[in-house]
Amino acid sequence: MLENKVGHEAGSQTHSSGSSVGRTVSEDTSVDELATHAFSETSLGHVYFGSSSNYAMFRHISNAFAESALLHLTLSSHASTTLQSCSLSEENPKSAREKLSLVKQFPVSLEDIHSLPSRDEVLYLISRFSTTIGAVLPYVNYETLLDTYEKALLERPQRFQRGFLALLNVIWAHASAYLQLPEAEVFYSHCAGLLDQRTLERPTLELVQTLLLKSLYEQNHQRSTLSYTTHTNCVRASMQMGFHCASVRDAHGNTPDHLHRRLWLGILNNDSSSNTLLDDIIETMYDQNLDSGQSLDIQTAINKRDNLHFQLEQWADSLPECISLLPSEELLKQSAVPDARWAVGVLLCIQYHRLELTMNFPLMMKILDPDSIKSMGKRTQETIQRSCSQILQDDWFAIQEVQRLISHISTLQGFIDMYASWYTCNYTIFTAILHCLALFLVRQQYLLDSEPTPTQIRQEIEACLRTMRYISRGSIVNQKADYCIQRLLVVFDALVNEPQEHTRNPLDTLTTDFIFQHIKLPTEEFLNQCSRHEESEQVQLFLDIFSSIPLCE
Repeated sequence: MLENKVGHEAGSQTHSSGSSVGRTVSEDTSVDELATHAFSETSLGHVYFGSSSNYAMFRHISNAFAESALLHLTLSSHASTTLQSCSLSEENPKSAREKLSLVKQFPVSLEDIHSLPSRDEVLYLISRFSTTIGAVLPYVNYETLLDTYEKALLERPQRFQRGFLALLNVIWAHASAYLQLPEAEVFYSHCAGLLDQRTLERPTLELVQTLLLKSLYEQNHQRSTLSYTTHTNCVRASMQMGFHCASVRDAHGNTPDHLHRRLWLGILNNDSSSNTLLDDIIETMYDQNLDSGQSLDIQTAINKRDNLHFQLEQWADSLPECISLLPSEELLKQSAVPDARWAVGVLLCIQYHRLELTMNFPLMMKILDPDSIKSMGKRTQETIQRSCSQILQDDWFAIQEVQRLISHISTLQGFIDMYASWYTCNYTIFTAILHCLALFLVRQQYLLDSEPTPTQIRQEIEACLRTMRYISRGSIVNQKADYCIQRLLVVFDALVNEPQEHTRNPLDTLTTDFIFQHIKLPTEEFLNQCSRHEESEQVQLFLDIFSSIPLCE
């Protein structure tokens, strides 16, 4: 599959669904506020995000910024105006709503779920899917798919099994989204309508394929919460089929491309708790996201992190040569004519660096805790600091690589939809911003002379923010994340600026009330303005720890 070249740029060809507009099918009509609320410092009591999530990282960092500011605090009445220049976002919520893709405006009638495009359109869409998205989601055998389609088409009357028709529709939805055709949402809604309770209760190979592709479509089209239910049904159907059992998979080993094994791996890799390396990181460094109160001492944390880093390098070395991990500089030189193999290589590099960042963050928080090394002797402290220095350098390198790669592919027309990578890119670019802020705090506490300098960190944050805004697609969550980072940058700049002789430290303008209101407390006004009355399609859960990495390994 990786050998296939990405096809030529899509022409102007379009097609119609041939259906009349009727009653709208909506699977997610309620407003999803989980993502926006999770930036609040106070618990809202109805959602839990593990300590390895971006939400938890944000709270750790905002607390650390507040503590850093309080160390230099002298009360002043000037602070209330400090944040006035920080805009809420690049564009207001109304303009964001106006820029929503047209695909959100296509109602679908339940009566039309069995309608089919023309044969030429079907073959075109399947071809588009197989040479683009199918390269990173290799869960369909196209020879079998087309053979089944042709046989059903020849019957009089035409007879398509409900599960197979749902599979066709989700494939057409993916392909249409890549081609930026409005019918993407029509096909997605047809797929959802075909998956009635009876179909879900009768597990078949086509059902597993459909549910896996449907969950990935939802994750990449602002329906992340809904994708959990779809993925749960996918796991249930696959286990009923015995895909988790090696002997059952081996019995189907003569199928083209070992399809059953590919499907099972896809289901596992779409569930972060089953992704072996990520699972090890969360279990080892984050107490399995259970927050049991048990805490590793800094030396144990360093040792465990080093062992995980060794496993990560082993995984990287195990990749086939055709998709071996390369520095971003080399990858970007090869992007003049990107093909599927190049795309997979880029996405695997992003995954690699994201895992690096995930394993480093707990240790960075340990370094920021003065009690973690206070009781140690001088020589022990120096040894710890040398180890931490290398880890910080690794983290800085990973941040830069992630920013370069995501920034570049975001400018390649159609790439993010072509390879179903919006969700991963959106999540990871915000992770990179949080790590920049953590690196800055470590520098401030230990007065490090090595790179990165505060200026370099500030520039990297701005570059990441530009990329996050560029790929936001009107996301309310992105707007709030942007706003919160801008608030923290006010303190960042104040901490960086050295006071001149006979002048006040800029931090003298930060009052207790300022820190409490603009660093610690949730931005309730923002939530009221942007999320309470938005349609559910505008809000996506892109920072959750259960985010998947839809890549083939």
